[in-house]
Amino acid sequence: MPRAAQQVSEPQKLSRVERKQQQAKARIIAAATDLLSERPIDDITIADLTSAADVGHGSFYLHFKSKHDVLTPIVAEYASAMDERFQRLTADLSDPAAIIALSARLTAREVKTNPIWRWYLKHSAAPLEEMAMAFRSYSLRDIEKGIRSGRFEISDIKLTTNFGFGGFINVVKQCLDEADVDEKVDTATELMLRVFGVPAEDAHELAHQPLPAEETS
Repeated sequence: MPRAAQQVSEPQKLSRVERKQQQAKARIIAAATDLLSERPIDDITIADLTSAADVGHGSFYLHFKSKHDVLTPIVAEYASAMDERFQRLTADLSDPAAIIALSARLTAREVKTNPIWRWYLKHSAAPLEEMAMAFRSYSLRDIEKGIRSGRFEISDIKLTTNFGFGGFINVVKQCLDEADVDEKVDTATELMLRVFGVPAEDAHELAHQPLPAEETS
């Protein structure tokens, strides 16, 4: 291998210690995922996590400040998987407003039924703006498509999406335990579309149309 190529690739190599640390972190996350399928996070101790992952307490605290911090990478993985599923469900849709509406409504229903999502949204110290930014990162392609096509009237993407997604997430957070949560989520979706410049009649129709059968069964 040429010396120049070696010089470029060498800094990217992990040391033996770094590889072991990454492996330990992965085992902790995997152990937490398994344990969370059996009982809520509040019933799981750090000793449970370290025992299941076969790591010491020192190794745990090298990567996480508390047991609740382990939820962050788990939720991030769930979000990525949801995005992939939503892309498949919306593959035949050409209207970016319809894609945003369907994704938002399905996300809220996933949060409602998933105990890990519920805990994270209700108790996480992550500010709503941070969560709105995460939501925006998955929806940015559709937002930009809507702006280019004239479907959305947005002059400041960051400000408008933080306001729209932040308001939507806050509604989901506040009404998770209410009987009419789905109705309120759909109304919040309608309001979010209006923030993006979608006409009132269109926003109402998109936010209240039937969901795909596989998501309502």
